[in-house]
Amino acid sequence: MKKILPVVTLLLLMLTVNFQANGQCKSFAKKVCKLELIPYIHDGNYHAAILTEGEEAELYKTFYEGQEYRIAICGSDALPNIEFRVIDANKNVLYNNRDHGMVKNMGILSWNRANS
Repeated sequence: MKKILPVVTLLLLMLTVNFQANGQCKSFAKKVCKLELIPYIHDGNYHAAILTEGEEAELYKTFYEGQEYRIAICGSDALPNIEFRVIDANKNVLYNNRDHGMVKNMGILSWNRANS
C-alpha cells in the first residue's frame, strides 16, 4: 500500500496539471484568438492544442459546400511563426501559410465541388 500511494499521488498530480493547462489554452483561445474570426460567426468549438516548438498537430474538420470559412491560428507572441496547411482527404495541399508570408489566418475558404 505504501508503494502504491506515491504512484497514485503522482498520477493525480499529472492529471491535474494537464487539466489546468488545457483550461488555460481554451481560455486563451476564447479571449485572444476568437477576435481573429470577426466578422464570421464562431461555431462554438475550440480546437486548441498545447504544443512546444517543433511539435505538430492535426485537426480534421468537415467543410460544407456553399459555405465560407475563416481559419485562424493563434499562439503566444513569444513563439516563432506558426506554419499551417489545409489539406484535403487525398493529401493535396490546398493552402499553406508559408506561401503567404506566414500569416496567422486564412481570409476566406470557400468550398465547392471543384475543390474536391
